[in-house]
Amino acid sequence: MITTCQFLRIYTEAIENIEDEIIKELQKVDVDFEYTQDEVLESLEEIGNWKNITNSIITALCCIAESLVLEKYPEARVDLFVNSYDSSFSINNIEDLLEDEED
Repeated sequence: MITTCQFLRIYTEAIENIEDEIIKELQKVDVDFEYTQDEVLESLEEIGNWKNITNSIITALCCIAESLVLEKYPEARVDLFVNSYDSSFSINNIEDLLEDEED
C-alpha cells in the first residue's frame, strides 16, 4: 500500500535533501535559512504545479533562500536547479562575496 505522500507524488526526502543543501550553502555566507509556512504557501500559489508538487515545494524553498542571499549580498550569483532528487542550490561567487566583506 502506498502512503498519501507517495500517492500525491510528494517526495519528502527530496525536499529534505535540498533543504539541507540550502542550509549548508547559506552557512558559508552567514545567512540563516528561516521561512514561514505562509511564505511557502504564497510561493506555491504563484508557481505551484499540482502535477509535480515536490518540485514546486523545492522551487519555493530555493526562491526563498535566493531572496535571503540577495538581501544580504545583492551581487550574489545564485544557481538553482530543480528536478526532484537531483535538485541543487549554489552561490557561485561565495569567495568574492566574502572577500568584499573583509575589505
